[in-house]
Amino acid sequence: MLSFYIKGGLQESQMFFKALKVFTLAESLGGFESLVELPCLMTHASVPYDQRIALGITDSLIRVSVGLEAPEDLIADLDQALKSTLPQPIPGKLITPVNIVVKEHLLNGNALLVDQKIAA
Repeated sequence: MLSFYIKGGLQESQMFFKALKVFTLAESLGGFESLVELPCLMTHASVPYDQRIALGITDSLIRVSVGLEAPEDLIADLDQALKSTLPQPIPGKLITPVNIVVKEHLLNGNALLVDQKIAA
């Protein structure tokens, strides 16, 4: 399980989700497949806005549950989806913070919470 913030807001989050090919958008993150959710509109939608913001549950918080797919496929999917939110994608360049953090932990089978903003 990991969480991260993408640069932008609700529009960029929606673009990110639409671009995913391996991960599936789902409110429940329990399963053997890789799933993603947008807590502000899903699990925490009933929490008042001011309280969500105080908790760090913004329109750009993405929560990910990593399943049993090949780590290389998952990394590539996150990378291409993050690139889709950039105004001008950088050809041939991985989104470095995600690549380093996600690859290291997926390949080692560790759970992780990324508590930093990832600038796409």
